[in-house]
Amino acid sequence: MTSFASLAVRVRARAPAWLPLAAVLGVVLAAFHPLWLHGDSCMAAQASPGVTLRGPVGAADYGQLPLADGVAAYIDEPQAVLAAHQIASGHWPWWNPHNGLGVPLFGNWQSSLLSPLRALVLWFPRSTWAFDLTYVLRLVVAGLGACLLALRLGLHGAAAATAGVVFALTGYFLRFLSMHHLNGEVWLPWLWLAADRVALGRTRGAIFLLVFVGFATVVGGNPQPALMAALGTAAFALWRARAWGWRGAMLVAASALPAVMFSASYWLAGLEYVHESVHHHDVSFGQDGYTAAGALGFLIPRPYGDSGALAMVAPHFGMVPLVLALLGLGVGLGRGPFLWLVLVLGAGKLANLWGTGWLGALPGLSMMKIFKYGYPLPALALALLAGNGVAAAGTRAGWRAALLRAAPAAALLAVLGWAGARAAASSTTLHLASWWVLLAPVAMLALAVSVWVAARGAWRRWLLVALAAGELIAAFPARWLPRLDPFAQPEYLRRMHEREAASRTFAAGGLLVPNQNAVFGQDDIRLHDGVFPRRYGKFVRRFLNPNVRSWPVFTGEDLGERPPELLAIGLEQQRLLLRQQVAESAGPSVVVDLTASTPARYFDLVNVEYFLLPGLAKPWVDGWPKDRFQVVYADETAVVVRRKTALPRAFFPKRVERVADEDEAFARMAADDFAPGDVAFLEGEVGSAAEAVSGSAIVRARPAPGDLVVAAQASAAGWLVVSVYPYPGLRAEVDGQPVPLVPADGTLSAVEVPRGRHEIRLSYVPRTRTTGQILAGVGAVLLLVLALRARGRAIPVTVD
Repeated sequence: MTSFASLAVRVRARAPAWLPLAAVLGVVLAAFHPLWLHGDSCMAAQASPGVTLRGPVGAADYGQLPLADGVAAYIDEPQAVLAAHQIASGHWPWWNPHNGLGVPLFGNWQSSLLSPLRALVLWFPRSTWAFDLTYVLRLVVAGLGACLLALRLGLHGAAAATAGVVFALTGYFLRFLSMHHLNGEVWLPWLWLAADRVALGRTRGAIFLLVFVGFATVVGGNPQPALMAALGTAAFALWRARAWGWRGAMLVAASALPAVMFSASYWLAGLEYVHESVHHHDVSFGQDGYTAAGALGFLIPRPYGDSGALAMVAPHFGMVPLVLALLGLGVGLGRGPFLWLVLVLGAGKLANLWGTGWLGALPGLSMMKIFKYGYPLPALALALLAGNGVAAAGTRAGWRAALLRAAPAAALLAVLGWAGARAAASSTTLHLASWWVLLAPVAMLALAVSVWVAARGAWRRWLLVALAAGELIAAFPARWLPRLDPFAQPEYLRRMHEREAASRTFAAGGLLVPNQNAVFGQDDIRLHDGVFPRRYGKFVRRFLNPNVRSWPVFTGEDLGERPPELLAIGLEQQRLLLRQQVAESAGPSVVVDLTASTPARYFDLVNVEYFLLPGLAKPWVDGWPKDRFQVVYADETAVVVRRKTALPRAFFPKRVERVADEDEAFARMAADDFAPGDVAFLEGEVGSAAEAVSGSAIVRARPAPGDLVVAAQASAAGWLVVSVYPYPGLRAEVDGQPVPLVPADGTLSAVEVPRGRHEIRLSYVPRTRTTGQILAGVGAVLLLVLALRARGRAIPVTVD
């Protein structure tokens, strides 16, 4: 009995530390109850039409995803599966040979292959649970970090739990739940926490924590979140400057360097890819954001009934968290200006309020999509201020002060509600959601203020935690999509592998989205990434698909099925709610005749031997010329058509001609008499191999994802054109001897081959790999020095 009593005393003594952390964990797990109780999944690929027109094989029932951006279905999720396959086969995932003419995989920041939060899906790539648990784990990391940061800054119990819950379930994280950039963004509170521990404690453990968190932030995905985290941490350092002192600040800066150096291979390869590529968005970076009508989403979840507007309405901050922050104004953390400046300036820039435009003109921010990456900083500030408001609950200020502090929130709600009502009334496509969606946050606001005024015991403060969590969870859909295998290979692709896996395909009509084809080992000429190789982008837009205006992405409207009125509706909604111009250059679709000489001869050039079309296209395909096309598979899902005119993956053109660059090559290739097998345009000296050549070449092996082995026989010395993108780092060997590789036809590669039989090997080795390894070694030495000079005692924590 005595031992039990002593245990109870110890548990109560530690409760201020573990209880809020347990509360945050419990709330996040409860928010994702459809996963545990209903067998649902929040993978974006569950809804992807990439395997069949209806989504994953066997999908018959549909729910709703809690996100508006489904890009993860053909970037994040399949890239993880592809990388895991390559690692399992003994190859580091440097290269993706299946998209377009080949693109970097590790060098694509969106793959985030070094992120600790990608480990689970890389270990278990075929498990949908691995993806779902990863998404939940991200929010757990965010919430626990905010909770621990609040504890370090002086908040306790329910107040710290509020900070964790509000940050973990902020609408931005839920909107982009499956997107790669969350891998880095969720570490923001950990950065502040680790930096404060290093500056004040100066222990080895604190230094190692900062290095780990800094590394995880840098390799988490796109560089924009890392930049925002760095700027936010620099501002946090200024706030804590008095407590840190200049020695503490210098130690924090020195401890951050090893993290940057350890991640050098990642960001160097990414910088090379950016240099070689172009970005697909047509937008005024730094000046984007939401209109007043779109910013209504800050306070009311899903204010508009049209589901098409969801992606253009600001992610939910929450009325209850905002009011809790206002109720703590002038007390504790709410007394100083730092957190309020971060919240007001951050949210104000997101909503393009007057006086915030200068933020988008700052270096770094002028190249960033503020309406997306600008969220985590104000969200963290709001979370800490909301926790501070809970800590101030029940103070002597009473209800008059509470109402006075809540008045700005009521005024903001009125202004945004008026703007939203006007927007809905003036639009033919928008209408306000049902009244309960509008009134529920207001009711919760009134209840929160009442509880705050009446709060005297700890249980009332925990009720405020429940109200904040309840509002944020209510923004979730009640059910999601059923748990199925989004990467189950359909029958038509099985038949493709039986025939010839080495040939490329062109999948149209929404079939087989990019990177899912890579999971199946199927080479397809489509591509979708944040950046893309510039040569290939020019080639696609000019020769393959006039509907691809700003980036080489093939969608469900590849062949010209997108009606102009649908575009007009989308543009109307966008201008009304979102100040971003991604779709401004879009226009009515142009019907693409796949049997015409253009684009047929360019499909021939890049080795497209099969068209993959929806099953509904069968009657249309039956009328195609039988001497050029052959239907090899057909069912209600898909039609597979073999193109008899496609050139092989490697071939000898009859002659070559020299051009200055890809633009001249494309201009020459646009001539009516251009025949891909007759002439190739090389960006190098043609030398003695200018005479007509006859020969054959066949792909013999792909020993690694970035390698291609070709067996060739030539009647004379000539140029072998290989359908691989001439990316920096691509090397060529003939019979084991290095030879120059030059761009051919703007977007292919060419190697000079002597007369006779030869083995040609193309290999991709990142040029930045050695530099990255050297910098990582320097980082290890620096970390060792810092660890040896660290001390064991910590300085007491103070908050200005």
